[in-house]
Amino acid sequence: MIQETYNIVSVVTICIGFALTIASLWFLARQIRIALRSRETDIFLRLYEVSTTEPLFSDFDVVWEIKSNEQLTEVQSASCLRVCLFFEMLGAVVFEKYMGTVLIEEYFGSLVTGCFEILRTYIEAERQKPYNDNFALNFERLAMRISNSSRISRPPGYHSAIPRPNHIPEQPQ
Repeated sequence: MIQETYNIVSVVTICIGFALTIASLWFLARQIRIALRSRETDIFLRLYEVSTTEPLFSDFDVVWEIKSNEQLTEVQSASCLRVCLFFEMLGAVVFEKYMGTVLIEEYFGSLVTGCFEILRTYIEAERQKPYNDNFALNFERLAMRISNSSRISRPPGYHSAIPRPNHIPEQPQ
């Protein structure tokens, strides 16, 4: 009788220990998800701050005015480079798995795809230069990944912090 009681207590203890282990693992996974979401939010807020600075707005203005196959001035080339580098950084953050694409698609999606279409010839020209064959590769990959996203509901090139209509480029033909 005493042995049976010990056996029952042992089984109950093992079951309780197993249940507590499962609960601990669930809480640990939940905390990891919260920490990752917090990191994504911090990164996203920093990217938002950069994307809403006046120098980058000016660069977007210059990029929107570029017509296809025109010879770029020094100012236009510098603006194209800064816009490409911003989106290259954005793509690197996504492809190095520092954050997912959900927030990027929601907020920057149409801006990424619109800018890529405008800057496609500039990027291809930059890739022809020596040692520059990977220029804006993450930018291109990001544009391709989110181009068919259902989250992009705005016209290409739209940035919610830039409500002025002159910031929306024409559709590429």
